[in-house]
Amino acid sequence: MEELYINEQKVDIGEALITMKYQSNILGDIDAILSSYTYTIQCPKTANNTQIFAQSDMPSQATSNRILRRYNNAKYYRNGIEIFVGKALMLEATAKSFKIFLKWGELEELVTFLNESVNLNEAFDQSFAMLWNQDSVGNYNADNSAGFFPYETPAFNGDIFNTHPSVRFSKIISLIEEKSGLQFIFSPSIQQRLRNTVLLCNTKNDTKESSYLYSLIANITGDVATEGSIRRRFQFNASSVSNAFKIENGFIYSTRNIDKITLEINISTVQYFNINSGEFFIVNDAGDKVFSAPMLKSNDGLSLYLLRGQIEIEAKLYAGTILYCYMEAIVNGGMISPRPNKGGYININQSYNDDDFGEVPFPGWFPVYANLPSISTNDFIKSIGWMFGLYATRRLSDAKNIVRFEPVDVLYDNKPRAVSWGNKVINRDSLTPSSLKYRRDGMAQKNKLTYKEDVVLSVAAITVNDETLARSVDLITLPYAASRNNTQGMALIPQYIYENGDFQFVEVAPRALNVVNDSGPEFLNFDTLDFPTLVAKYYTGFQKMMLHPVVMTEIFRLTELDLKNLDFTIPVYLEQYGMYYGIISIQDQEGICEVQLLQL
Repeated sequence: MEELYINEQKVDIGEALITMKYQSNILGDIDAILSSYTYTIQCPKTANNTQIFAQSDMPSQATSNRILRRYNNAKYYRNGIEIFVGKALMLEATAKSFKIFLKWGELEELVTFLNESVNLNEAFDQSFAMLWNQDSVGNYNADNSAGFFPYETPAFNGDIFNTHPSVRFSKIISLIEEKSGLQFIFSPSIQQRLRNTVLLCNTKNDTKESSYLYSLIANITGDVATEGSIRRRFQFNASSVSNAFKIENGFIYSTRNIDKITLEINISTVQYFNINSGEFFIVNDAGDKVFSAPMLKSNDGLSLYLLRGQIEIEAKLYAGTILYCYMEAIVNGGMISPRPNKGGYININQSYNDDDFGEVPFPGWFPVYANLPSISTNDFIKSIGWMFGLYATRRLSDAKNIVRFEPVDVLYDNKPRAVSWGNKVINRDSLTPSSLKYRRDGMAQKNKLTYKEDVVLSVAAITVNDETLARSVDLITLPYAASRNNTQGMALIPQYIYENGDFQFVEVAPRALNVVNDSGPEFLNFDTLDFPTLVAKYYTGFQKMMLHPVVMTEIFRLTELDLKNLDFTIPVYLEQYGMYYGIISIQDQEGICEVQLLQL
């Protein structure tokens, strides 16, 4: 007995046959992350189905029908056992039926997120910035630090070191998890690799968002508060001496070009007696007084103050402009007992021209995430799998937002847990399976793994012993450039050229690099990220299966519990052949299953 529910309502299936296709990512296409699905089913046009599908067969309902053009919640039961929970898509209404497509599987949520992928430099907080100056060195040792500045070496001169912002793979993963609601799980050894591998920020573009927060620095402040997206509040406490109450050598420093700032000033001093006079004034870095205002005496004679909103100054600031702020309140003599509310704040309202945004000045505030490479979150996640020989999967006990990255070797490791399917073969008396193939689709004799730009020849290959295949094919191409090291083992990155007596920054291809800390500040190199090293360490199981591939297709009778408990990380054992197999795919129709297996 079959039951299909869409949006918690039971659908009339009629005589429709629900044919399901289960797909393994571990033994699937190495360049794709797949979700299981059903072939299109046709449900009869009953009154119940017409109501469930909200009269989508009516032209008047077709433009704004809530069930159309989106995936709806779906559940499928067979003989009272829940086979899957997934999504249903209404494809077409005909004179006699509604055509429905169902998809589900261990990675449905991940596939949905990847289909909506955006570039890394656009995906995360555009305002997040870090101070970049001569003191920015590789000492951010936290496992998940937002960004840091390890040493690298310009390619034109191996004796000059510089720091440039980078972000750990582990941090980018956590940002993707936060954005998607997914949780990625890696083995402890891979977690360590992800902490020690960084993506170099390959541009240094300023952003309006970061400028709102980081374009002004003031040493008159004890606290800085942000009011809205562009208004900055600098709070301060003035010092008091025997006969004066003052701000001395306070300044406002601009790190960006600002078209206009408007200052709203609120300053007050509170004394018990003998208040005489006071002045607040601003001097530019040329020594010119650009603003001056006397402080007013309160009616009770106890305070000098400037009222907020009564005094404004407008000014255009360029990167590096300094405005010095002074205040001095003079008393006639006697003892001063300032109250706690002495001091005040300056609100600064900033505006910009779009032409003002170019490269981040050095020193200055560097918008880290906005300068990540322009590669998609999809390609970034796939690149982790490609570099470390991992495939996305999920265990039966995992929540639907869990994504595990497992190596192919997990099939060999799980041989002791293999499930016996020998007695489930329909034609058990046969000495041979339904079919055997001796090649995997899409493979060649040499299957190359390389970087998009590879001047250092960091190429490796998975070998297939089959003379009838094409000589070679690019199996994996990472979206990064390979890098050289200098004689000191530090990465040579061509981010700067020396021209006309000065250093000029140039954008380079995305770089994945290794972090090294030899009892000192961290630096970057390319060690252990070349594909010969990666393949030797992370592709042993895959190479073993691909050297002499044997792909078997067999017909099984699988129960509802077999399908419900399907785990692609657990191999299948067929005692009639005395062999272990990994599941590539299963095509099921009412318990009769065509299964494609790869011999381990």
